[in-house]
Amino acid sequence: MDETKVPHDAAQTKTWHSHISRRQQHVQHKFFQVVDRPNTRAATTLLACITNDSALQPYLPQILLPRSENGKVPAAENMLFEEFTDPVEIWYGTNGWTNEEVMVKFLHRLRAVVRRQKGNTCCVVLQVDSAGQHFTKTTLQVAARLNIILLLIPGLLTWLLQPLDVFVFALLKKDFRENASREKKRQPEGKLPHNAWIRCLRASVEKYLLRATWVDTFERVGLADHAEGFTAFCAMYLTSPNQVPARELTALEVDGIIGKHRVDIQRLLFSTASRLRTAHLQAIAGPLPAHLEDWQLPLEG
Repeated sequence: MDETKVPHDAAQTKTWHSHISRRQQHVQHKFFQVVDRPNTRAATTLLACITNDSALQPYLPQILLPRSENGKVPAAENMLFEEFTDPVEIWYGTNGWTNEEVMVKFLHRLRAVVRRQKGNTCCVVLQVDSAGQHFTKTTLQVAARLNIILLLIPGLLTWLLQPLDVFVFALLKKDFRENASREKKRQPEGKLPHNAWIRCLRASVEKYLLRATWVDTFERVGLADHAEGFTAFCAMYLTSPNQVPARELTALEVDGIIGKHRVDIQRLLFSTASRLRTAHLQAIAGPLPAHLEDWQLPLEG
């Protein structure tokens, strides 16, 4: 499970370059996109879920969190949201972000879906990042009661370990932008109609979260019994697990992994390690040819 923000409009910078005045662009609107700037700042949170069980994927809850603190959205927007069908759900009454209340509600919803499809005895392993709302005392208590094991991704390592971040969200958002671009091209003024982003998003969610399966991505991020490629990649940077003594983390170490004070593990383990490893290989192999010198990574400090 992971969350991502979906902007209601986006400027497509590729292939849209010009050196003419804004007035001329307005006159020649058919050749230049017209972007509603307030909509580029407005966004809705998508709380998405994928699984390594292809039969279960079409039933997993996919949650949209429009910003609606008072529990209401404009009527026209609400009508378009009602076009979404199960398992996509619209949860009103939030500020557009996942909080403890949303997390607890999601855990109950996920357990209900798994119970209906797989029975009561099936244990759920839910991979989440180290954001504080995922690991509150209440969240942990509810997860334990529902037989859901929370698998932690250390801070700032979702680019490596979270299949939604690594594979799914980029494709879904690209498809959403393409849907919006096609809709703009159908309009005389080249502008995305009001609330048309909702239907564009619905098509992308259905395509990538309801009809697609992502079983193979779990092995590619190490979430499988056999993930040799991923293990070999990590071995370039990390100590072998066999060399790490098994022990409980101290309170200070836990604080460095979860919550507001978590350490930037990405920079600690990968950015610096990559530079050191590159420098080590260069020292062994000697100087690079002149045409490859731009690829050298300097040592920090």
